[in-house]
Amino acid sequence: MDRDTKTEARSGSNETSGSEREPVRVKLLGGFSVMVGARTVDGSEWRLRKAAALVKLLALAPDHRLHREQVMDTLWPQLGKGAASNNLRRTLYTARRVLGPSDGSRYLASGEGWLGLCPEGSLWVDVDAFEAAAAAARRECEPAAYRAALELYAGELLPEDRYEAWAEEKRGEIRRLRLDLLVQLAEACERRGEYAGSWWRWPSRCSRSRPPARVTATPRRCRASGKTLTSSATPKSSHATTEAAFAKG
Repeated sequence: MDRDTKTEARSGSNETSGSEREPVRVKLLGGFSVMVGARTVDGSEWRLRKAAALVKLLALAPDHRLHREQVMDTLWPQLGKGAASNNLRRTLYTARRVLGPSDGSRYLASGEGWLGLCPEGSLWVDVDAFEAAAAAARRECEPAAYRAALELYAGELLPEDRYEAWAEEKRGEIRRLRLDLLVQLAEACERRGEYAGSWWRWPSRCSRSRPPARVTATPRRCRASGKTLTSSATPKSSHATTEAAFAKG
């Protein structure tokens, strides 16, 4: 066990051991916010900007776990290992105090060389929920499923970190996924004789106020699932117009 892990373990042993872990909710779309149980963490509580960044990194990471050297290379790329390790120790302490003043290591855990967000507790991250709902919508190819997924998109991923290199790739993935869902929603609405071109502005429903041009019943396949479906066909220019409108949103 390395020195940092030993220090963190001693710190965690002094925290309350009998309290139950409260569920944690992390929102990254449209802005960063955290709830621990019924408590919403105020933005001013993140005394160190890097403490919030640590939670964001772990919320976006696969299985919400990263090797500590990955974290150091991401947050302090210009520092040597020793200085970065000292910064990480201070940042980890601060983040734990924010998440749980008396039991923060329950929410932000560390092991042999790794850090994890709620590894043994209840954790909900809006990006995970959006991606799972998008996958379900693509299997079902139904307007209601696409709408349910798109309702979870509250805005751009971490707009306050727009110029952070570590957020750029994921932000692009999420943006492309949203645009794909919008186009697929339009196609699903076409199959039902509905008009979805304005949905990107009013996401509560598909409007029936304007029918699609030149409706004819033709068999086609859902792009996402590969299912053969009977649907209405519209001129190719209709899709180009719809996709351009979605891109503006």
